[in-house]
Amino acid sequence: MSQFFLNNPNTFSNSPFTSNENIKFGDKLIYYGGMVSTVGAIIAFIGSSIVYEEDLKKSERISQQSSTNQHQLQEMQQQIQLMQRKIEQLEQDQGR
Repeated sequence: MSQFFLNNPNTFSNSPFTSNENIKFGDKLIYYGGMVSTVGAIIAFIGSSIVYEEDLKKSERISQQSSTNQHQLQEMQQQIQLMQRKIEQLEQDQGR
């Protein structure tokens, strides 16, 4: 088994940038691979957060448009009812 993760802090600093000759090339690849995958995971998390926020804003816009459309529809129905009342009143006035 690799000694990379088993070295104690007295003989090895936590970074493979040191000139310690006991560190094997494969161990350095494991270390750097872990660092790259960590950075990649952070970038992926940030990206997914941005996508989620955009989707949330889009759904809020749609719900606002829907409520606006519903309000406009209610106003139109009220105007139609008012017009029908006026028409009925005019018909009654003409019948007299």
